[in-house]
Order: sequence, then structure tokens, then C-alpha cells
Amino acid sequence: MKTQLLIAATLGLTLLGLTSFLLIHKSSRVEFTEDQIKMWKSFKQTYNKKYADQDDDEEVYRMNVFFDNLEFTKKDPTMGVTKFMDLTHTEFAELYLNPAENIDEEIDSLQPIQHNEDIVIDWVEKGAVTPVKNQGGCGGCWSFATTGGVEGANFVYKNVLPNLSQQQLIDCNTQNKGCGGGLRDIALNYVKETGLTTEEEYSYEAKNGKCRLQGKSNPYTISGFTAIKQCSDLVNAIQKAPVTVGIDSSNLQFYTNGIFSNCGTKINHGVLLVGYDSVKEAWKVKNSWGPKFGEGGYIYLSAKITNNQIANTCAICTRAYAPYI
Repeated sequence: MKTQLLIAATLGLTLLGLTSFLLIHKSSRVEFTEDQIKMWKSFKQTYNKKYADQDDDEEVYRMNVFFDNLEFTKKDPTMGVTKFMDLTHTEFAELYLNPAENIDEEIDSLQPIQHNEDIVIDWVEKGAVTPVKNQGGCGGCWSFATTGGVEGANFVYKNVLPNLSQQQLIDCNTQNKGCGGGLRDIALNYVKETGLTTEEEYSYEAKNGKCRLQGKSNPYTISGFTAIKQCSDLVNAIQKAPVTVGIDSSNLQFYTNGIFSNCGTKINHGVLLVGYDSVKEAWKVKNSWGPKFGEGGYIYLSAKITNNQIANTCAICTRAYAPYI
């Protein structure tokens, strides 16, 4: 009798699955609509997400996180579905952000600026920027921001565009912490003293490893770098070459397109500033989360000007470094 009841119950749930999907997680029943299931399946297929069986706790948990995040994105038109939708804010921060950048300091959200004429600069269009890369599950954003700055400096000052090795910095720049985070100024000092080899010579592995520079040439270096803390100085610097900057990217987990401004001033991510447009009032930033993130791997941050005050969006002007040769 018990067996017959169990079979009947199983068949009943199977039929119910045509219109809704019932899953159990931590003793709580969660119901997903048919449209939600289609959206979830599309997300998994698009980003090649793999989980355990459909009725497993892990997938149920990830589905709940996904739809909680989806609700959050509805608050901002620049947000939407990204590959990070199945991660909580805490998980995202632990995997992709840089704890070494979290230095307590007072940061002005607005700074004085004055333009006598329109300024439009895009170093991607000028050919000074290598293709967007993907740091993966390694907190090595600082190494990507650093190599991007050195690549741009070599383009501007030597008319060459090398594709430089982030893994060399992760493995060999021991004053930083590899995938555990690092500071871009320390990395730039390392480049000044040691030089960098290419990605082809020292390929990226997205994990900490032993330094394997022996027998490799490190021809790409810099003479120094200028530290920048003001937006007016950053506007001047970006007109000369790409600049490595630090930003608060906590909410960028869900960025899809447009000019973003929904962020705080707690710097936790290293990126490369590659452009500025005073007409559109936007900074153009090269990220390291792959070309499918944002607008082809790029992010546009608000540079809105009001009464000769420019938005220091995500603290972009606060901790920037401009390498030179």
C-alpha cells in the first residue's frame, strides 16, 4: 500500500512539473514557474553552468540566489543577467575582488573639474589596448590592470603593443599575494625593476604557482609611474596613455551595458582606464572578466559634470597610476 502511494505521489509531482517546478532545500519548499525554469535553463546553457542533479540542494540554492539577484537588478537599467547571477554578493567578492585594495580613507564623491573644450579619447580605437582577458576564479585583477598599463605605455612611448604576462606577476611579484590580491603600485615597482615577459612566454593559469622566470627574457619595463588622486589629473593623464585605476566594483557583478553609477567608494578591484568622453560624460574601463561581460568586456562609468564638479564614480579618480617610459 505504501509503495502504491509513493508511486502515485511521484506521478503527481511529475504532472505538476509541467506548469511549475517544486524543489526542496533545507526543509523549505520552493516553487518556480515554468517561465523561471526556462530562464534558468537558458542561463545555464549560455554560461555553461554545471550543477548536480536537478533535485539536488546545490542547484536549488543557486536558483534561489539567481532569482534574488534578478530582483536586485530590476532597480537599475544598466544591470541584468550576467555569468555571476548564481553567486551571492559575498561569494562574488571572495572570488573576484581584491581585498588588498580595501584601505580606509575618505573619498569625495564629487571633485572639481573644468573643461575649456570637449575631450574625447579612446585608446582602444587608437590600438593601444590588447584584447580583453579573463582572470577566472583568481583574485588577480591587480595583475591585469598593471600589465594593461605597461602595455599602453609601451604603445605610446615605443610604438609597440606587447601582450604581457599576468602570471609572472602572480608568481614572481612576492610582495603581493597572487590570487589572494595585490596592490598595483607595488606591481608597477616590480615591473620597473624586473621587467615583464609576454603571455606567450609565461601563460596565464589562474592560480598561484612557483616563479619560473629562469631562461625567459623580460624586455618590457617602465621608467616609473605617476600616482593620481584627483579627477582633473586623471582627465589629463588619460589623454596621454591608458591608466591603471582602482574602483568599487561590488555592484558591477550585474553590469550589462550603459553608463553605470550605482556604486560606493570602497575600492576593491583593479582595472584599466582606456577612455574618457566629456560629451557622453563617461569613463571607459577595460575589465578582466572576459569579453562576454558588460559591453564586450568593457564598463562605462559615469563622469557626469554638474556645476564644475565631476562624479568620482566608484572612486575611480582616487587611486590611479599612470606608467611612463
